[in-house]
Amino acid sequence: MKKKKPLLILLLTFIMFSCGNDEDIIGELKRPSITKITPDLVEAGSEITITGKDLDDDPVFIFNGEILETSKVTNSNVTIRIPEKASSGALEIEFEESQYKHQHYLKVLDTNWSIINDAAYYFQMEFISNRVGFAKHGEPDNYVIVKTTDGGNTWSTIEISFPISDFEAVSSNVFYIKTTNGAIKKTVDIGVTWQDVGAFDVSNLIEEMFFKNELEGFLLARKSGKTNIIKTIDGGNTWRVNKVLDVSTSYIKLIQHKNDTIKLFNEKANSIISTTDGGNTWKEENLGVEITYNPIFHFVSENNIWLNMLPRVGNDGGLFNKNSSNNWGKIEIQEPTSYEKIINIAFSNELKGHLLTEEGGSLYTANGGKTWELFYLGEPGEITTVTFFNNTLYVVKRGKLLKKEIN
Repeated sequence: MKKKKPLLILLLTFIMFSCGNDEDIIGELKRPSITKITPDLVEAGSEITITGKDLDDDPVFIFNGEILETSKVTNSNVTIRIPEKASSGALEIEFEESQYKHQHYLKVLDTNWSIINDAAYYFQMEFISNRVGFAKHGEPDNYVIVKTTDGGNTWSTIEISFPISDFEAVSSNVFYIKTTNGAIKKTVDIGVTWQDVGAFDVSNLIEEMFFKNELEGFLLARKSGKTNIIKTIDGGNTWRVNKVLDVSTSYIKLIQHKNDTIKLFNEKANSIISTTDGGNTWKEENLGVEITYNPIFHFVSENNIWLNMLPRVGNDGGLFNKNSSNNWGKIEIQEPTSYEKIINIAFSNELKGHLLTEEGGSLYTANGGKTWELFYLGEPGEITTVTFFNNTLYVVKRGKLLKKEIN
């Protein structure tokens, strides 16, 4: 009986060691973790690298609903290729150990934008032809006006000896400036000489100016809590009050001026005040949709209007389109997308257009808003100005002037 005791101890020791080393027998459990995904901004068709630990745990990569093939998988690195026609979206990473699932928003570069030059931080830009344009930059008390005659490749400074608030380019040599004290000045020789615009009631506080041509233009002015629409037909030599709106200019927003058509948004009444004959007659109509956030309007044509009230891309509702049916239709932007503020809308026709975001995102549609693809203009950075002329979109971002043709 005493000889059985050593055998029993040996058996118990074997069982104890066998139970304590299950992971040595079946392999150590994987605990995948991701520390970095590079680059932050990727071109469609190029590769990205994922860095971390235990990444060889049977990873599956799903980008915008499509399973991607891996070209390299190690414990610490995985290389995958983005599809040739990819747009920005969610990259989902799944492992055999399902609790280690990971999601990353991947930004895809729009390679159709071209960088023209270093453009400082322009805050206002207007093109009057494909080659001639003007821009404003600098500090509020010391703005500088510059001009290009080669489509933005080079810029020259226009010498101005008075403080600038706003400007309106009319032709290659003629433009108007509103000074910080509310005076209006005009040049007909690209800034060599300046003249004061003809006298009008100085009790009018000029808020905005816009011109149809070198002779015909309008001012929006505040007086006694009302908005005076003041018109000139002789290049600013004389002015007359064209219409008085019983609402302060703080509630009036110019949303379109093209040839004889002018449209103003009355925020207080939620209405559009418009003329199609240069101010001879005016009418006011209810907008037809409730404004819930600072609106951005874009007129593709008289029968096709875009209206954005989205605080952020990805918020429910807020993007509308009005077409020939004369009814507003809500436009959905499909998920996944990023939550960025929309700052501008630009359409070249009823089907093709862009929504630009504050972070340099460009939501593009080719079918009138039925589907959208999100691309980026380059490295993250603030967009300081956007302008659109003859199907060319100009953007100043991080001190760079970029342009894109929308055909």
